[in-house]
Amino acid sequence: MQNIILVSTIGISIIAIIYALILSRLILKKSAGSKKMADLATELSGELDQKQLKNLKDFAMVTIVVSTTLIYVFGWQVAAGFFVASAIFALVDYYLLGCNTKFAVRTAQAAREDTTAIFNFARNSSVSSSLLLIAVGTLVLGGIYFAFWNLNMILAVALSATIVSFFSWRSGKSAVFASGIVLPVAAIAIGEHWFRLTGNKTAEIFPLAVLALSLLATAVSSQFIKIQWDTSDFRKGFYSGLTVFSVIMFAGFYFGTSYFLSDAATGQYGLLKLAALPAIGLIFALIALWVRGWSKIVPAVLIGLAILAANYLAGIWGIALLATGILALWPFALIISSFSTLVKNAKMIAEGAEMPDEAISSITPLASVRIRSSGYFITISGISALLLLLSFNFKLASYNLPFADPKILAGLLLGGALGYLLSSETFSNNLLRISVVVLIT
Repeated sequence: MQNIILVSTIGISIIAIIYALILSRLILKKSAGSKKMADLATELSGELDQKQLKNLKDFAMVTIVVSTTLIYVFGWQVAAGFFVASAIFALVDYYLLGCNTKFAVRTAQAAREDTTAIFNFARNSSVSSSLLLIAVGTLVLGGIYFAFWNLNMILAVALSATIVSFFSWRSGKSAVFASGIVLPVAAIAIGEHWFRLTGNKTAEIFPLAVLALSLLATAVSSQFIKIQWDTSDFRKGFYSGLTVFSVIMFAGFYFGTSYFLSDAATGQYGLLKLAALPAIGLIFALIALWVRGWSKIVPAVLIGLAILAANYLAGIWGIALLATGILALWPFALIISSFSTLVKNAKMIAEGAEMPDEAISSITPLASVRIRSSGYFITISGISALLLLLSFNFKLASYNLPFADPKILAGLLLGGALGYLLSSETFSNNLLRISVVVLIT
């Protein structure tokens, strides 16, 4: 049964990759605009290529050193898994580098039509690049785990994703990819501990099944992302797609939890509790994604509260389930973030190519809206680090590391957020700021 689930995960990943490549091909067939736009795109691509070539040389040296070290420490299989995953991730990253500027140019060219055409071009481009990136990560994780059932090998995959992200051209978004790979790997490690307690082997691959369902839900729901009558805030165009995505995932959490977890598990904690945890995680992720203010405080508070709630309901495994729910939003959140970046780049290209004022005015409403998806990305990075720490604690169970206690970690996060909030409020108020200075002097 576990093999069937993994084969299904691999199959969905391959379908998502094919869909992303077809979408990319259709976009690239569109007009690239005037010669001036083409020259500008070539210039931008050249600058990125030079930077990435230097990064690839450094990446190759690091990969060789790490692979050699892994051979001596864990054996050739783990080292081979790391090397293959690193090569695949680097190739996909380089492919997306080539597509990035081409997508932006064609989106800028769509500005000659109207705002709806720009929106559709940017949406399809973002769906293509985001699905490709995440589907490849899911395929590598599922393929290696299916072939070897070796936890150390998928830990090596997480390491490879981290290293590739460090040398990526995508700057801030690169860490998001690493976090999205580390989180399911850490959840699988905790699932292995759960298997030892309950004898339920499918608990290990539950995070991979959620990732596969998330890819499927994202591909379906992206068709419902359409621009609304109010073009002053393009985020409203994502609401219908996000609603469809959430319905699919909530249904999947309920039926998937009852299918993947054993009778002993549901008897100990209750099916509704276990099904509710990934759903709560998705709700927290949605809040973190759309939060406008306190984008750095809200993720810390959400993670802290989530840890306390999940630990109370189902212990460490509850935290893993909740984190898996947060992970589910990863593809859709990356689409939203990529959309915002792509539209801004398209506007810069349109201005640099001196396109007509009508075209620039069509793209301005979309490019001027500030969308802060950093709240979700901070949340997924934080919960990934937390799960990795908890899974590491399982490996060193005899030491019983005190800092890996969920309550202590939650207290640290909530206390840090409170300190940040108080200091921010204090120094944003002129009267309080003067009072503090007087007290200090």
